[in-house]
Amino acid sequence: MKPSLCLLYILFFLSVTLSCTNEKQEPELKKAALTKEEALNLVQSQILYVTKIERKSGNETVDLTNLPAFDAYRKSVFFLFRQGYILIYSGSEIPNTKFPSTAKTFSFSVKIPLPLNLEYYWDDVAGTIVTKSYVGSSTIPIPFENPAKLDLASIISYTTLEAAQAAPTPPSLKFTVDLTDPKLGPVTYSYTLKPVWSYEKVGDISNYYNFVVF
Repeated sequence: MKPSLCLLYILFFLSVTLSCTNEKQEPELKKAALTKEEALNLVQSQILYVTKIERKSGNETVDLTNLPAFDAYRKSVFFLFRQGYILIYSGSEIPNTKFPSTAKTFSFSVKIPLPLNLEYYWDDVAGTIVTKSYVGSSTIPIPFENPAKLDLASIISYTTLEAAQAAPTPPSLKFTVDLTDPKLGPVTYSYTLKPVWSYEKVGDISNYYNFVVF
């Protein structure tokens, strides 16, 4: 399994819901000042979706987002943080007919999220939230790799779909993983995640909704 693909499974998930209070819909800048309780409440408040994957080695940063290996995760996997475990929903991308062209829309059921045996917790030494696999997964292969850490300073967040849509900078947050690549030496992988917002129920189908990500 490629190192970059392995790392994707370690990271996921978080959400973004801090208050937006001014007229320009600017995000509330909590960043590194987030307390343990605030950070945990943040990641547990929404469903998240991976929008960007990068690898940095020395002064070179490479965008890995569109590699075929990540295709399924960019189009059909959504992450949920609940009670110390990261879960996933499986969905599909649908035509965007209601939002600006830069937005993506998806459809999936929120009835039963699937487990990954992927844990998250607050690390007092790191001063942030960390995700790590201890026992692997039968749903998605989870490697025993270095833990992923939430970059608190990366957080941009809003409390409503309307605020997120109107904001000049979309909501997002980032996890990073440091490791040593056999060929490249020390590298940092970064994963940008954005919250998905429910905007309508799908007909009469129970627990099925359409979502948008900005």
